[in-house]
Amino acid sequence: MGYWNGMGGWGMGLMVLFGVLLLAGLVVLIVVLVRALGGGVRPGQGPPPPSGPAGGSAPEVGAVRARQILAERYARGEIDTEEYQARMRALGEV
Repeated sequence: MGYWNGMGGWGMGLMVLFGVLLLAGLVVLIVVLVRALGGGVRPGQGPPPPSGPAGGSAPEVGAVRARQILAERYARGEIDTEEYQARMRALGEV
């Protein structure tokens, strides 16, 4: 007669359920730790810039962001100098 025979079907089922819950808890703990230690906000996905009287008007904020995007694309080599300058001129006219 083995150790588990005295517990019956309920005991074994409870042990399996406990094991599954323990494993799920560990997974949740790891996910929470990774998010907490990861900094929370990814670059480029932060809150939008402020608008209104203190933060400038929406078109001004949009133009600033457009210039930033152009500069990033130019730095990565996605666009050449001629295209960069042409688009910057176009943004300046808006």
